[in-house]
Amino acid sequence: RDPVLSPWMLLLSSALAWWWRTYARRQHRRSRVMPQVLRLLQLLNNYMRDSITGALVKAAQKLKTGPIKTAVDNATQAHFRGASWTEAIREHLSGNKMLTRLMLLLAVAPQMEGAEVRDAIQAQIKMIAVQESLQAEAGAELVLLKFTVYFLAIANATAITAVLFLPAWRDFFTSTLARRGTFIVASLMASAAYVYFSEEIEVLKEGL
Repeated sequence: RDPVLSPWMLLLSSALAWWWRTYARRQHRRSRVMPQVLRLLQLLNNYMRDSITGALVKAAQKLKTGPIKTAVDNATQAHFRGASWTEAIREHLSGNKMLTRLMLLLAVAPQMEGAEVRDAIQAQIKMIAVQESLQAEAGAELVLLKFTVYFLAIANATAITAVLFLPAWRDFFTSTLARRGTFIVASLMASAAYVYFSEEIEVLKEGL
């Protein structure tokens, strides 16, 4: 136990654990959104013989439980409780680019002809297909960046493990305050770089 490094290690590991939970949650949510938006668009395309409200209600009934089904249910329920169609759609259908595009379409759909709405829906379906293709291509180009992220994580974990379990390393870094500071700065920089590059990869994916 060290009066400086022990609290630091606890603080660093807690911060990384909190970040990783939120990061993994965002990744999981993003991976679920695209298939559900695509499914919703396909169902709307099938049900557009009804009014846009009826089509959206029927489509929601066919969706699997998830964030998109919840958003659509909330929007239609708000409309049935008295909110205007545009207000209900804008309030509940937002969050990312795909959902925002769908929200903008649905908000103006009551003023459009049925054929125009179907054409717009089909255009969004094609857009998602293109986006999926671009993401697959980008995955190969991001390999080097992902390798950098994994290398930083492994190097940081290896260094911390060595300090914790190798007496020579532990004695070296705990021998003076300056060496403790060096270890803190090094572990902080490596952890910050890992977080930064991980978030950059997500930003690149979101931008596609």
